[in-house]
Amino acid sequence: MELELYREPVRVPLGDGELVIHPVGEGVFRFVWGDTAKVVAVEGDRARARLIPAYLDRPVLLMFSPPLDLAPRGQAKVFATLPMGLEVVLEENGLAVPVFEISPPGLKRAWFGDMESGVLVYAVQAEPVETFQEAPGGLFTVLLPLELRNEDRSPHEISQVLVDTPQLSIFETPEGHRVAEVVKVAVDEERMEVRYTDQPPRPNLREIRKGEESAELLGLNRLARRTFSRWKRLLRPFDAFGN
Repeated sequence: MELELYREPVRVPLGDGELVIHPVGEGVFRFVWGDTAKVVAVEGDRARARLIPAYLDRPVLLMFSPPLDLAPRGQAKVFATLPMGLEVVLEENGLAVPVFEISPPGLKRAWFGDMESGVLVYAVQAEPVETFQEAPGGLFTVLLPLELRNEDRSPHEISQVLVDTPQLSIFETPEGHRVAEVVKVAVDEERMEVRYTDQPPRPNLREIRKGEESAELLGLNRLARRTFSRWKRLLRPFDAFGN
């Protein structure tokens, strides 16, 4: 989303709150979100604010109910809705100034794995859809293309997929949909493997976030793979915080 800023205040409803941008002088703008305020000065008196996806600070556990059943050697391509935050950026004369980040509403924390080697995640219910048009919109939502493959001669079901948002490149379609790179999920009798491809789901999309670079900076590459044996023991994530 892009907002032209000049002399009048701009108000943007976001979830349960409202982002307000007040021009307070030539090239000076005051941003207010809840109890957070920040004043940013740029060179000219005309500028624009952009709201772009912001990576989350913990992995996201997508939980499918009912699970996705894969026949022996079966494959499927679906989209899942993935929550992400928003970064507010002020732009003027080709220069961009980050203002602040807004977390998506309603995130639930859960503990994924056993108590000794698990990880704290955000757990969300996910419903697969086939096309962009079927997916619910919202600035706090990005579509995640999943390519699922059963490498076994026995059927398998996929009830959970763990996704690290900083590893995802984010693209924007000409229609304004925000969609992540293709993520490939392979299962067999022993394991589940999640692979990040940096590939858009279709050509000619505008890249607005480069996930591979963010993941390397944050040291999150270690989370790209999870063993299937560990996942089979998790009927639902253990929530150590009671959320």
